[in-house]
Amino acid sequence: EHNDFEIFQSTNPDFKDCVVKINVYRDHRQSIQYVQPQDFNKLLQPEILVIDEAAAIPLPIVKHMMGSYLVFMSSTINGYEGTGRSLSLKLISQLRDQNKLKFGEHTQRS
Repeated sequence: EHNDFEIFQSTNPDFKDCVVKINVYRDHRQSIQYVQPQDFNKLLQPEILVIDEAAAIPLPIVKHMMGSYLVFMSSTINGYEGTGRSLSLKLISQLRDQNKLKFGEHTQRS
C-alpha cells in the first residue's frame, strides 16, 4: 500500500484532515493539489488547473488564475450558488471574444 503515491492531509482545523495533495510517482512524479484561490500565485506553473464553483470566487481572482495552461471551470448557474452571475455573463463572454480574436474569427467593421 502507498507504493506509488503519497497522500497529504490538511493540518488546518477548518479542513478537518481533508486530503489536500497527492503525489504520484510510479513512472514520473505528478502532483494533484488543492489550493485556495487567494494562494494561487504560490504555485509553480501547473499543467492543468481545475476551478470548481468558479462563480463563488471574485472575478478578478478567477481572471488572475487564467494562464497558458489548460483550465477547466465549473460553476452552478441555478439556485443560490448561481446568484453570482458575473462569471457566466462577463468572464465567459470575454474569453469567447479573446478566442475569436486569437483564431481570426472576429471581423473588423469598416
